[in-house]
Amino acid sequence: MRFGHGGLVGFGYRPEAGADSWQDHRDAGRCPAGGVFARLIYWLRLNIAYNYINGLRKHSNAPSWLLRMARIERRLADPLHHRAARTPRAALFQARDHHAEPGALPPGLLAAMRDEVMQQHLYHDPTIPGWTYRGLVEAAPYSELHMLPHALFASDLFLEICTSPTVMTFCREVIGPRAAVSWGQAWIANPGYLESPKWKWHRNNDEPFNAVQVLVPLGDVLGEEDGPMLVLPGSAQWSACLEPRLYGEDEVEAMTSRHPPHALLGRMGDVAFFKGFALHRLTPVLRRQAMLAILVSIGPALGSPTIMRRPLSAVPGHLRERIAQNEGFFRRLVC
Repeated sequence: MRFGHGGLVGFGYRPEAGADSWQDHRDAGRCPAGGVFARLIYWLRLNIAYNYINGLRKHSNAPSWLLRMARIERRLADPLHHRAARTPRAALFQARDHHAEPGALPPGLLAAMRDEVMQQHLYHDPTIPGWTYRGLVEAAPYSELHMLPHALFASDLFLEICTSPTVMTFCREVIGPRAAVSWGQAWIANPGYLESPKWKWHRNNDEPFNAVQVLVPLGDVLGEEDGPMLVLPGSAQWSACLEPRLYGEDEVEAMTSRHPPHALLGRMGDVAFFKGFALHRLTPVLRRQAMLAILVSIGPALGSPTIMRRPLSAVPGHLRERIAQNEGFFRRLVC
């Protein structure tokens, strides 16, 4: 059933390739007990997210529309909250579309996360339905290998990275106190293979209205050989290249000559924040690299309801207090 760009979806709906539906979770034994009531809540959350993105968010890519809807969403999400003046770094982020925080995470934690990503032995590509790769990363003739979403969200290391006070504080400064982790991706970039679509300039047109992308390199990104993300500063406010498609270098040449792209470089432990609606692209690597991207938003991402939330009692003990103190930030990961 369709309502404009939205509609109703059922228990077999997958928000992207590799992301499990309710039926997939049930078949794998991951669904919590709860019977009909749990199924109804899941179905409602799924359809709210689906229509929020497809019925509202994709209505227009015009910056004026997005800014207006983002402002309305913040007021509706927390009507009693008196919005404080933006901090200097949040104001700079709004103007430049990116921000970096050096030394935000322990390198040892990220090294362990990298090992976990590299040792999955089963990967997928979120743009290719039904495709998986099973085997060693070193033998894979593919430019990108993505960790399966259900494995990522079940990772204690992923959850610990999300509890970083630096990450939580900055996201709240930018989009307000109702900020929450909504989705995530972890992937390996391999050198020397076919071109990836992500190497083309694009905007993320299916993100929530108030959203911040948190980019966590699982290794040093010090130069072009490490495949850094490139962002066109200020482009989230531009009216050019608004169509949800990939753009070649020739199409953005005039813009990049006036506004040189900024490469998100840093050492392992540094964290970069950027707006997904700004024009950006990944670059090919010359040496294998692993990356983690976390979407933080007020409204749900398209795949948020498909995350099998775990009880707080199932969270590692050293993380429980921080998560309990910031339960709103983890409301889509922990119940």
